[in-house]
Amino acid sequence: MDGIPLCRHGRVRRGRLVAGGGARGRAREGRCGATALHTAARCGCTEVVEALVAAGANVGAQDNDGITTLFTALEAGCADGVRVLAAAGAGVGAHDATGATLLRAAARSGDVDCVRLALARRPCDVRAAAADGVTALHEATGGGSVGCVRELLGRGADARATTDGGASVLDWASRGGLVGVLQAAGADARAKDHAGNTVLCAERMLRAVEVDVPLVRALLVARVDVRAAAGDGQTALHVAAGCAVADARDGRGRTPLHGAARWGSLAAAAALLGSPPAGHAGAGRAPTAAAAASWAAPSRRTVDANAADAERQTPLHGAALEGHPRMVALLVDHGADVDAAGRDGQTPLHAAALEGQQHAVKALLECGAATAPVNGAGDTPLATAVALGRADIFAQLSAEHAAEASGTRAAREAAAAGRPGTRGAP
Repeated sequence: MDGIPLCRHGRVRRGRLVAGGGARGRAREGRCGATALHTAARCGCTEVVEALVAAGANVGAQDNDGITTLFTALEAGCADGVRVLAAAGAGVGAHDATGATLLRAAARSGDVDCVRLALARRPCDVRAAAADGVTALHEATGGGSVGCVRELLGRGADARATTDGGASVLDWASRGGLVGVLQAAGADARAKDHAGNTVLCAERMLRAVEVDVPLVRALLVARVDVRAAAGDGQTALHVAAGCAVADARDGRGRTPLHGAARWGSLAAAAALLGSPPAGHAGAGRAPTAAAAASWAAPSRRTVDANAADAERQTPLHGAALEGHPRMVALLVDHGADVDAAGRDGQTPLHAAALEGQQHAVKALLECGAATAPVNGAGDTPLATAVALGRADIFAQLSAEHAAEASGTRAAREAAAAGRPGTRGAP
C-alpha cells in the first residue's frame, strides 16, 4: 500500500508503517520517481521526514529529474527537515535538471534559515548561476524576501549579476523595499537587458507594476528612465498601461490599451479610455464599475477603443482571446466595435471561440456580437468551435447556425475524428 498520499498530510503513523515495510520507505510516486521522503520534505512534514529517515529511507534518493530530498526540503523552506536530512548524510546531487544549486533552491523558498543552511554546506559559491544565468540572488529578489536578499548580499552575492538574457537582479524585484537594498549594494537601476528593456519595461514587472505601486515609486526614486523604450518600441507606459502618452505605439502598432486589455487590467484600461462617447453605454447595458469611475475622472488625452495594430487587431480582440469578460464590457462601453475584423478576418468572437473562453463568448454575445461572422478561411466562430471540439462554446452559440457549421470542411474533419464538439451538431 502506497503511503505517499498520507505523507502529504503529515500523518506520521502511516509514514512509519510504510517506511518500516519491505519497501523501506523507497516507494516511488508515479512517473516523477519521487519517494515518500521527497513528498514529506516538499510538504514540510518534518515529523514524517524523521520517521522515514529513522526507518532507513534512502536520504540520497533522486527523482527522475535528479532532484534530491535535500534539494526538495530547501526549495520548500523546510529548515527542520533540511537539518534532519543533513544529519543523516543527505547531499548527493547538488543541482537540479537546470543546474540550479542547493542555494538557489533555498533562496527560491524565501526562508532565511534555509539560505543559511545552504550557505553552510561546502563547497558553496554564493555567485553561482544555473544554465539560464539565474543566481540565488535573482531567486530571493523574485520571491520578495528582504531577509534572504540581505543574507546573500552579506555573503558576497553580486548585485549586478545578469541572466543569459541580460536581466538584472532589479528586473526580478517584486517588492519596493528591495530596490534600495539592491541599489545600495551596487545594482544599476538604469541598466538594460539584451532586448533593450529597462527595469520598468521588463516583462517580469508587468504584474508587479499593476499591484505594487510602492515598487514603481521606489524605482522612480532610484532614477529609472521612464522614457526609455525597449527594442520593440515598448515604453514603461506600455508595460504599466499608464497614461502619460496614451496613444503611444510599439513596434507592432499596439497601444498601451492593447496591453491593458490582454492582461485584464481594468483600472489601467479605464484610465486610458476616459469618458465614453456621448450616448454610448454598451448596447443598453448598465456600465461597468470601472467605466463609471473613468467617466467621473478628470478629462485627459485618451486612446481610441478601436485602435488597431499592424494586424488590425483591436484591444477587444486581446480581451476576448485572453478571456476577460469585464474588460470586454468596459471596451464596448467605450465604443469598441464588437464585430471588428482583423487582417485575417477574425472577429473578437472568433478569438474567444478559438481559445475556448466561455465567459468572453457570453460577454460578447450580450454586447450584441454577430453570431456568424466569416473569417478569411471561411469559418464562423461556431465552425471554429466545432473543428476544435469545444463543446462548451458550441452550446453557447445560436442553434440556428449548427447546420451551417456542420457543413464546413473543418467541421466534417472534426466529425470524422469524433471530436466532442460535433456531437450536438445535426
